[in-house]
Amino acid sequence: MTNRFKKVASYLLVAVMIIALLAACTNSEGELENAVDTIYIGHHYMQEDDPNWVSEITGEGVMDPVKQRAALAALATVKEKLGVDIKWKNWPSSVTQDCLQTVLAGDPYCHIAVLSNGFQGRVMVQNVLQPLDEYMDIFAPEDYQWLTMSKTFGHYYLLNRDLLYITDWPIVYNATMLDAIPEFKEADGTTLYPAEMYERGDWTWSRFRWYLETIQKYYAGKKAPSGTDIVPFDARYYYTAIQAVHSSGGYIYDGEGMNFTSPEAVEGAEYLSDLIEDSLVDCCVAEYGKSNGCGYLQSVEAFARGECVFTNCARWKMGSSSTALAERGESMGIIFFPRPDNVPFKEYNNDVHMDKDYKYNIAISCADSVGLLRGHDKDVSRLALEAYAMYRTEFYKNYGGVETIAEYRETMAANEAVAFGIDIFHEEIGDKNLEIFKMLGSLKENEFCEGMNIHEKWGVNIFGKAAFAVPGASKYPVYVKANENIVTDALNNIQNALKGDGAVDTTLPGVSQANSGIIVFKQGTDPRTINWGSMFTANDNVDGAYEIKQEEYEGTDAEGKTVTMYGDILIKPSVAMEDENGEEIEPEFVADRMFIEYEYKETVNDDGTTSSTGIDFNKVGKYDKGVIVKVTDSQGNTREATYTAYIYDQNGTKAPSLKIKEEYGTVALNADTSTVKWADLFVEEAFDENGIDLKTMVSADVSELDVTIAGTYNVTIFVEDFAGNTSSQTIPVEVK
Repeated sequence: MTNRFKKVASYLLVAVMIIALLAACTNSEGELENAVDTIYIGHHYMQEDDPNWVSEITGEGVMDPVKQRAALAALATVKEKLGVDIKWKNWPSSVTQDCLQTVLAGDPYCHIAVLSNGFQGRVMVQNVLQPLDEYMDIFAPEDYQWLTMSKTFGHYYLLNRDLLYITDWPIVYNATMLDAIPEFKEADGTTLYPAEMYERGDWTWSRFRWYLETIQKYYAGKKAPSGTDIVPFDARYYYTAIQAVHSSGGYIYDGEGMNFTSPEAVEGAEYLSDLIEDSLVDCCVAEYGKSNGCGYLQSVEAFARGECVFTNCARWKMGSSSTALAERGESMGIIFFPRPDNVPFKEYNNDVHMDKDYKYNIAISCADSVGLLRGHDKDVSRLALEAYAMYRTEFYKNYGGVETIAEYRETMAANEAVAFGIDIFHEEIGDKNLEIFKMLGSLKENEFCEGMNIHEKWGVNIFGKAAFAVPGASKYPVYVKANENIVTDALNNIQNALKGDGAVDTTLPGVSQANSGIIVFKQGTDPRTINWGSMFTANDNVDGAYEIKQEEYEGTDAEGKTVTMYGDILIKPSVAMEDENGEEIEPEFVADRMFIEYEYKETVNDDGTTSSTGIDFNKVGKYDKGVIVKVTDSQGNTREATYTAYIYDQNGTKAPSLKIKEEYGTVALNADTSTVKWADLFVEEAFDENGIDLKTMVSADVSELDVTIAGTYNVTIFVEDFAGNTSSQTIPVEVK
């Protein structure tokens, strides 16, 4: 009887708990409430998106006040209609590290992850994003359709972060520089601009070549305001190459597959290669050692200085570039890559754009996007997507003061074009510039190579080497076939990861020196007597910080003495692993996971020059790639780090050189002299007789320095080389 009573009581207790739980999850009208009350968005720079963010120092935000009001109103709408707040969180470390670690731990850092363009592939290869296929009904309403991006690897994974008119590096031109060219003058005295050539169906490859040749001929011998020669087209070549490949109906990776080896892609790549070979398109090719001092934005900066007529301009630099032109009374137009002569003209729109039977298209790259992290149940996932879609859409409608996204696109186009520096008020082509700008904004993305982080793999390692005749490279049609695996391997890695059930650790472990000094050994050192393991630290995204030790043994040196020598390097993770039953396994030291290479090797390069790795311990000198450290984590990811090493002559007797800066620093009143960076603030350079940099060996005698009283005092700067030779200089140092 007692047992029966206990059983009934247990049933009643469970029923009461269930009723209480249901009561807690329902509102006053008996409707089921949300499982969460806040949707979190992970961000690399939340200040630009979070309307509530303020600086802890200034107490002020950075968001434009008009956008802030629009964002706050959108948040209120989400709260009213969905009952949730939206909050932003900056990544503590990085998007790849934080998404992976928290998803692996079963506690995702956020719901929605903001992915800067170029990081989509790096995150997808970790398989931490949910496919969105079952939630795509959320985006069926017309106002939400702008958020959807094309499928990648067979599924929907990505959504647009921003409603953009320009997503990548469009072609812009200096219309004023074209006005000066007599060959471009029409019968009525107006200028034949690219926008008008497109409108007439005349914007073709052959006409573009003629256009560039005419510019080249006219500006030959003329100088830009900077004093530099003027070229027709200065390009960030691999972005231009992507546009050229698309212009002939090809693509690199469009979300469904790869096409960069196709006849269409080859035709476009060869067309641009010919323009480069004929000096009609100029390029910064620092990647191949052919140009010094040019960087990622060199072509954009050249355009701003008036050193070229055309460029493909980074979207975030268009405004500043046009401002530079405007200061000289010049105007900026916008256009796209021309079509092949054998492709019939069609007035371009999104339907034509997505028609793969039409062998011409404009390259529209994906931009910053967002994804939904794994680890949330379906109800929470759906709520997060609904909240995100509603918030971003309401924000744009509030900002534009409109009722629909279609109205926003139409009414805000002029403002956006002006913000990008496009001259929509130009007497002849202002309207045409605006129409081209609006048309570009209406096109769906059809190129994901930058998002998947393969644009440089293709652009630099395949197209660039072929186009610039880098030693060992053949022409594009042959070279692309021989090297397509550079791209296909990277995409296959993502594809294979997405086929798995769980997250995949693809983050490389970190390696650094255990101290900030330089790596230096005396001439004749036996490398077996060096405790290499004590010189470096290593850590991993999943394994944690590694404890490093090197096996010791007794050996005989060159003089026959018994000395301690060092063998295999062992590492031990700091984070416990789990076995197949979920039981923790205490970390142990493991071999074959950390290697340090220092054996001296010389290699003859393709261009006939010689390079070396490793250290010749018997020869004094500097070894740029003297030490190579390789660490492999428990998931098989390997980091390789290279360090410069020096060998010095322990019997050297020449004093080191010491050069004090012409204008050096001062010491603050009441400063702690032990924290003053004497080498950085006062020393220009310090070297031993063999060229070893000794700035880390600089010290100061401050016995005459009184930091409690303002004034000028003598301080002696010392430097000592590794053989014990010293130099010094006494200088006046001001305390203020």
